[in-house]
Amino acid sequence: MKDVSKKNGNFPKLLSFLSKFTFLLTLSLLIGGIGGQIQTAIFGDELIPSIASGKVLLVICMIILIVLRGKAALSYSQLFIVFALIFSAYLIILTLVLTIFARKDLNELIGSYIIYYFYLLILPLAYNLRNTISHQFAFRSIVVLGVPVTILGIAQYALSDPLLATSGYRSHFKIQSWEFYGGVRGFSLGVSPFDIGFFLVLLLCMIFVKQIKRLSDLRISFCIIFVAIAIYSTITRNVILEAIYAAIAVLVIVKLSQKHLIVKLLPLIFAVFNFVIIQINSQSAIRGRYSAGIDRDISNSATLGVRLGQWNEYINNIRLKSLFSFFFGDASVQTDKFGSQNILLDNTYLAIFAHSGIIGLILVVFTIYAMYLFALRKAQLSSIHCALAATLSAALAVGVFNIAVSVYGILMIMSLMVNSENFHVNAPLKRIRLNNR
Repeated sequence: MKDVSKKNGNFPKLLSFLSKFTFLLTLSLLIGGIGGQIQTAIFGDELIPSIASGKVLLVICMIILIVLRGKAALSYSQLFIVFALIFSAYLIILTLVLTIFARKDLNELIGSYIIYYFYLLILPLAYNLRNTISHQFAFRSIVVLGVPVTILGIAQYALSDPLLATSGYRSHFKIQSWEFYGGVRGFSLGVSPFDIGFFLVLLLCMIFVKQIKRLSDLRISFCIIFVAIAIYSTITRNVILEAIYAAIAVLVIVKLSQKHLIVKLLPLIFAVFNFVIIQINSQSAIRGRYSAGIDRDISNSATLGVRLGQWNEYINNIRLKSLFSFFFGDASVQTDKFGSQNILLDNTYLAIFAHSGIIGLILVVFTIYAMYLFALRKAQLSSIHCALAATLSAALAVGVFNIAVSVYGILMIMSLMVNSENFHVNAPLKRIRLNNR
């Protein structure tokens, strides 16, 4: 099948351009800090429309593409669409319940949904953009952008200098967690080392797939080492774990059929393994909280000890809350935008539970797992499809240490957009047929 944008609609050139622009916009939202750095460099501290409007622009582009293509549809046979729609309906009910019975502010509720769930909520819309971008274009875009991102991240860590602005336009743009006990984490063009780490892991997996196919190519081996150094330069435990899990997933997906039970259960296996790691290291981590002379080293357990203390404190407080809060949450959100609701958890499970209750948590977990299963269907088609599925496989594990809902929603949108049938002679691992439901 040829590129959908060339096959459908009355404006093939406009469709092609807008499809590519939408993909690049999605990629920039994955990285997060490109627009903010450009705006700060040009306008300094002047307050102009924030790059948060990138989300609005993304929705506008999606709607225009759907209109120009002349068709819109939902596939209720796709589990991630079903769960996303159920979750959307649940949030509508939750809004009514919390505003009427808990007297929550409607504007803050909607703002919290955008912060946590925006990319999950637009998945039914994004489904209409499937197969609009050739995987060659997607691969080249990620690699070309990956070169300066990798170099900059390593330089920031090695020189212990942010090199770029860490805040701008009256603090509406701000780099999160870029300092690490006197040193600098490599955040590159991201809004945090954590966010840029996911882009680097995706890049690493794409190159790793190529390496598996060409074991004797030293250039690819060098690229893997270079990106791995950039990942370490983030000095973010979760990013390094994500890279390890994703690399393992690449090997498993390539060597086994995507229908193999182990492949389908990878997110659950990684999540269980992550919980085991926490239990093993919990005591030394808590002791590390009180140790003196903290080094600028990823192996230091002090930060893990701080988080364990925060989690234990919140879990103890849950016992004091009502059944209402248990099922529906209390709209607490980890952000400095809503002072009345702000909490600090850095844990996807606890954060969603605090915000939307146990019902919301179950729906989000099911949606993320269904996203992985969908991406897995494409994983044998090309290096980028395999990399996207491998990165998604670590979602449930990574959620233990950070709030990582948005980034996986972005990866899913990219997986939908990249064409599954427009093959490049060197890219696919195996040609299989997919229906285009």
